[in-house]
Amino acid sequence: MAAFVQKKIVTQKTIGESLKNVREGMGYALDEMAERTNIRSFYLRALESAEYDKIPGEVYIKSFLRVYSKELGLSTVDIIERYENERVVWEGTMKSRMKKLPDMPWWKKWLFFITHPRTIRISISVVIVAAVLGYVVYQLYAIITPPALSVTSPVNELITQERFVTVQGTTEPNAFVLINSESIHVAEDGVFEKSINLQEGLNLIRIEAAKKFSRVHVELRHVLVEEIEKPLIDRVDDQ
Repeated sequence: MAAFVQKKIVTQKTIGESLKNVREGMGYALDEMAERTNIRSFYLRALESAEYDKIPGEVYIKSFLRVYSKELGLSTVDIIERYENERVVWEGTMKSRMKKLPDMPWWKKWLFFITHPRTIRISISVVIVAAVLGYVVYQLYAIITPPALSVTSPVNELITQERFVTVQGTTEPNAFVLINSESIHVAEDGVFEKSINLQEGLNLIRIEAAKKFSRVHVELRHVLVEEIEKPLIDRVDDQ
């Protein structure tokens, strides 16, 4: 790029008019300047015509102005200072347009409102904030939600004469399991198994599964152990 001497523009022209005049004086078409600045010609045209609402945000406007003015050999400080002053006038014009909305059909008012850059920026911000909050809530819910727990054996209200029973089931691999308050090993696939001694009468087996910060998932199994009838000969001997 050829070296330019920065110069301050003393004129009553708008920034856009000044930029356009300098560009044309240097013999550059808008597309050529777009290639030199890596800024789309659409945005350069918006700068030259002071249509700032076509550029997505104040940060982009100032950034484009700095790059464009530097490429043209103009004072970036002067351009930004003039932009700040012109911005006040431009916003006043936009407010004036808003005041005239009552004379427009309702659908035009609505269209003007939803396509206004400020509305778009606010909408995007709301969507981003909502998405972040939604993600955080989802993660918190996933953390505190108790793990899945399926006890395949024994069935509830089992009646047996055996003095032991095997408790089997599955849960999530990262969960820990307690059976009657005793910690049980959980395999990588979430399967667990434990033999439990039973006493004659009603036995309550409490199976608990939980993750680090989650609530506890509890399953209960009631097992009734019946008295084993003695052989007839033993009963006679007892007598």
